Amino acid sequence: MIEILTFSLKFLKQVRSLRGSLASKTREAIFATYGELKLPPIKTNSGPSEITNWKKSPEVASCYKNLFKKMNDDTNSPRVISRIIERVFLEKEYSNTEFVYVVAICKTILDPKHDLLQLKESTMKRKVKRYLVGFVIL
Repeated sequence: MIEILTFSLKFLKQVRSLRGSLASKTREAIFATYGELKLPPIKTNSGPSEITNWKKSPEVASCYKNLFKKMNDDTNSPRVISRIIERVFLEKEYSNTEFVYVVAICKTILDPKHDLLQLKESTMKRKVKRYLVGFVIL
């Protein structure tokens, strides 16, 4: 029981320290990877209706749908999520927690069912925990 609590506390500290800089780098990497032709720009301080319209646009839906697909038809082509992760970490090593946090950011920002662009701490904690367990099981 103590080991689980210790892990949880360390995990929560890691999540808090990662939030700001990793979120900014990930947002930049998403837009750099998809480019303005495939993913229209939007400001993080946009109003609710503008965010809803952006998230419901065909371009954003396509980006969300293709997040885990190959960049192109070439058999050696990386997956979109891999390219985003490469851009975020710039060939630096990263932990499993950092990896799943970037995945959670990508899915949250592009998810048409998630009405916000801001990454609420409670939402991100829940997603990171779920993805972390899912990746460890795989």
